[in-house]
Amino acid sequence: MELWDIPIIVAGSESGVAYTIGDSRAAIDFLLMRWPCTLNQSYQTAIYVCGRSIADRNENAAAQEAFIAALSDADIAFDFMPASSQGGQAKA
Repeated sequence: MELWDIPIIVAGSESGVAYTIGDSRAAIDFLLMRWPCTLNQSYQTAIYVCGRSIADRNENAAAQEAFIAALSDADIAFDFMPASSQGGQAKA
């Protein structure tokens, strides 16, 4: 499993918890286990594309883009992990 070039930090709705999403498996985990919103089309697309990414490493960038689109459509706050912090990242 390849890590995404730039991990994403997702603001959790529970007591200020933040999740670091650094690959497609962590993204699917967040989508399936922690998703706080309606399961709209961008959510469905993110599940599909992240699943394909796990099977085909060439889909890594597309998986991250689909995950970001789902977050944006759901108005879930997120940011990109600064390059100086990427050394020992934790995954959701």
